[in-house]
Amino acid sequence: MADEAIQKVQTELQRAGLYDGSVDGVMGSRTSAAIRRYQIQSRLKVTGALNSQTLIHLGISPAGQKTSLPPTEIEIQLGELFSGGPYSTAPYARQQTLLEQAQRRLIERGFFSGAPDGQPGKAFSQALRSWQQSIPLKATGRMDSATCEKLRLR
Repeated sequence: MADEAIQKVQTELQRAGLYDGSVDGVMGSRTSAAIRRYQIQSRLKVTGALNSQTLIHLGISPAGQKTSLPPTEIEIQLGELFSGGPYSTAPYARQQTLLEQAQRRLIERGFFSGAPDGQPGKAFSQALRSWQQSIPLKATGRMDSATCEKLRLR
């Protein structure tokens, strides 16, 4: 019998691009490997198991229900940054990882001088707009489809 919490986790990991197996509710080696990747990416204790820390970080209760905690300020800022783009519905932790990748790429190109910490902010948005204008893309300061593609975010 499939486990509802595992199905929810598999779905969230699939959305984050970390799991490519079937959403079957079975804790197999592919699910465990995807959980490990998520834990590494999210800077959680790496176990490959569905511990409470990982479930909470994914926004899933142990009973398999999506939790409905109010969004934090950083989650709101990430939502605005990724609005309308291919990662607009990705979990918060995935968006942070993608933002960190984008920050590193803009540092390499000389547009961003901040730390690649996955935290949104005014300096990053300005750097992103400057880079978008330079290649040229529409300077939105958002992580839209064209921007994510040009930055080769995955």
